[in-house]
Order: sequence, then structure tokens, then C-alpha cells
Amino acid sequence: NMKGYIWLLIIWTIIVYIPVCHWIWGSGFLSKIGFVDFAGGTVIHTTAGFAALAAIFVLGRRHQKDISMKPSNLMAAAIGTGLLWFGWFGFNSGGALKAGSLAAIAFSNTFIGLASGMVTWMIYAKLVRGKVDFVDVLTGSVAGLATITPCAGYIHPQLAILVGIIAGIICNLALSLQESRGWDDALGVWGVHGIGGFTGSILIGI
Repeated sequence: NMKGYIWLLIIWTIIVYIPVCHWIWGSGFLSKIGFVDFAGGTVIHTTAGFAALAAIFVLGRRHQKDISMKPSNLMAAAIGTGLLWFGWFGFNSGGALKAGSLAAIAFSNTFIGLASGMVTWMIYAKLVRGKVDFVDVLTGSVAGLATITPCAGYIHPQLAILVGIIAGIICNLALSLQESRGWDDALGVWGVHGIGGFTGSILIGI
């Protein structure tokens, strides 16, 4: 319900988001040892993804019978994903804090990560599951976006292709694990955002 949702937002923001944001972007201990996060792959996506997994463990599965992880309205899913794309270009480029060449590189890398993640996801789906559906297009693009976010301003566009390819494989494997374990994560928040953001953060160093 709405009351529980608001309480979750407040508690998560205070206990998780604000401390991690300070550690990385507020001259905290992680920034002092050289940890970087260009646009929130760790601060936002990794923390949200693993917080979602923790919530699943604490709250358990929904009580309804015959729970489906498939979207009930593909049009709404497509509109929502399109809005995510629009916003993502803004906050990834905004990680540069000003208009300029760095913002342009981050914008280009965002698009490339999105596209290569989406294409890789579809290829993986075809090879492993034998078919590609519209949800694969949407989910693959978000996986590419989540993974490119922490390194959007730190790599050349050629490497953004590689980041997207890795995202399309690693996040697919994470969702397969989620399904095999029966975790009730209808939007794949842990597998796409959590693992994607975490993978992108690791790839900065690599």
C-alpha cells in the first residue's frame, strides 16, 4: 500500500542512499581510496538492486496464487521504458555537471551501452531460450543502461560496446538465477539494476 511504500522510501533513503552517496560523492572513505561512480551505477542502481533483493528475503513472495512475472500490459511497459531512456540520457550526461565534451561522451556512451546491451540480450535469448520477445528488447536496453551508468564518462565509446555486451550476458545470467531460486522480483530489479550497476562499477577499474 501507499503508506508502506512511503515508509520504505524514507528508510531506504536515510539508511542506504545517503550514506553511500556521501562515501562516494561527498568526499567519504570510498572516494578517498579512489572509488569513482560517474552517474550513479553504485550509488543508485547497485544499492537499489540489492535493497530489492533484501526486501524479497524479508517480505517473501506475494500471497496471490499463480504469480506471473510477465508484464500484463506491454504498451505500459514500453512507455515506461521509453521514459527511462529519456531520463537516463539526462542524468548520465548530467554527471559531467556542465555542457561540454565530457557530457557529450557520456551521452554517446549511454546510447551505445543501451544499444549493445539490447542487441546482446536478444541474441542471448534466441540462443538460450530459442525465441525473442518484446520484453527482451525492453529489459536488455535497461541492462545496458544500468551497466554503462557508472563508467559513462570514463571510457571511450568503443569500450561502451563491450560494456553493453557484458551487460547483456551477465544480467541475463542473474535473472536466470533469480527465476531458478523463485525470488519474487517481477521487474528484475536485482538482476538488471543491481547486478548491472555492480558490474559497471567493476568494469571501470578493468
